[in-house]
Amino acid sequence: MIDHSRFNDMARALRRAGNPLSAFRLLATSLVIVMLSGCARWPAKPADTVPDSCLEPTASQWYRSGNTAAESGRLERAADAYRHALSLDPDMARARHNLGLVYLRLGTRNIVQARRALPRDDQQSEDTAAYLRCLVDGLTTGNTSSCAP
Repeated sequence: MIDHSRFNDMARALRRAGNPLSAFRLLATSLVIVMLSGCARWPAKPADTVPDSCLEPTASQWYRSGNTAAESGRLERAADAYRHALSLDPDMARARHNLGLVYLRLGTRNIVQARRALPRDDQQSEDTAAYLRCLVDGLTTGNTSSCAP
């Protein structure tokens, strides 16, 4: 039997050492092994004899994969992993919290990109920049209803 906690320990060590991409790759490999461990037999077992735990990674494994993806800047993958975790355990508060943070990071990144894409010498650009500032201010107040594009 494979001790999957060793993969998690190694991934944590890689993240702490400043190598989140390698940690992400290790956990992705771990997920494949988890799906196959105890299940892959030659010849293959009939599907009705394969335990459910072999077919689907756990919510905690998806959560850890999301953390690693977020730390390496792969925000879309992180969001996918957190959504998988929540589909398996809708009450996993830490996955819901981290998914919210990823959405916030994605939104902030998009606002910055939108601002950079605006031409500097255009009245419409100034109006749009004011709209973006209003949206950012609305994040702290919780009210964006006064913002008009």
